[in-house]
Amino acid sequence: MPLAPAAADGTDDALAAVLGRTRVELLLLLAEEHTTSDLARRLTVSDATVSAHTTALRGSGLIATVRA
Repeated sequence: MPLAPAAADGTDDALAAVLGRTRVELLLLLAEEHTTSDLARRLTVSDATVSAHTTALRGSGLIATVRA
């Protein structure tokens, strides 16, 4: 099956369809270092929600985390 051509401005939407909007926003924020609490505040979600998302992203090899 051929891949659909990528839309010039649809990359975030395509990723959101696969990963979910919160995880895409989280990945975009992680271009810089942030604490879990800072990410939660910026995304307007709980620390536990950020932790669950980062666990999934770390498990898939998309991010690496360090403890301060």
